[in-house]
Amino acid sequence: MSLISRLSGRLQNHPKRIVFPEGADPRIIQAARQFANKSSAFRSSLATANASN
Repeated sequence: MSLISRLSGRLQNHPKRIVFPEGADPRIIQAARQFANKSSAFRSSLATANASN
């Protein structure tokens, strides 16, 4: 079972906010999009922070 599948199952019962601190990294953005596409329980909101945050 993949990480995305496990997280999707948990989110269906207990909705949470997931924060990726490396949000500007293209690999993280791709992973977040992939997760949002596969998880019906996940409402996505992608944002990046600047270096001063």
